[in-house]
Amino acid sequence: MMNSPSSAKSKLNIVIPTYNRPLMLHRAVSSSLLLGLSDYEVVVIDDGSTVSQVMPDGIKRNTAEVMDQFDSPHVRYIRKINNAGLGSIFESYVTEHITGEYAIFINDDDVFIDPEPVHKALKLLDHDPSLSIVFMSLIRRSDNKEIDQCIDLPYPPMSGKDFFRKYSEDYDIRHTALYGILRTKFIHETGAMQSIGLQKYGLHDAFGIDTDLLFRILTKGGTSFV
Repeated sequence: MMNSPSSAKSKLNIVIPTYNRPLMLHRAVSSSLLLGLSDYEVVVIDDGSTVSQVMPDGIKRNTAEVMDQFDSPHVRYIRKINNAGLGSIFESYVTEHITGEYAIFINDDDVFIDPEPVHKALKLLDHDPSLSIVFMSLIRRSDNKEIDQCIDLPYPPMSGKDFFRKYSEDYDIRHTALYGILRTKFIHETGAMQSIGLQKYGLHDAFGIDTDLLFRILTKGGTSFV
């Protein structure tokens, strides 16, 4: 499975960048495979992971070994030898590994807990080609795993222009960033997701790249919420 290329097109790419968190990654991939989708690909991009962790079955595995456990045609594992930063991961996905008409980017510590919003978002995108992205509500769990906060997004569909205004004043929208399903052709049309190499300055390499992507694709179309 490692570094397996794919030229096939799918409806949805679930993109999971990962680095040194094989246990969390196992959970994220497992939840992605339970969404009840038929035309999709889980694209895991490993940014040079080196650690091993004990899995739920009691066996210690590294990231590559965890991914070998997923014997599914819907899973693609891409491993980078050297750690290059999240910005580089995003850029390589867009330039080398993108296969989906739509994409959703999740962290390796995220979990899908309900498939229904994903299915609704895909239907909205299929029905309305002017939509750039469909956002989905979240449940945020605190570090101590004792407090759940529902981040609801009870908004009507918006044009890109109206979204920009809402973004500047709404805390929840600003902090849900790209937790939605987006139309990938708008990534290409706007030149979004280009790393600017901040890691060499000791900074988070993906700083600002999600906001830049969001703003760029919303110049092409509007957004909706489920």
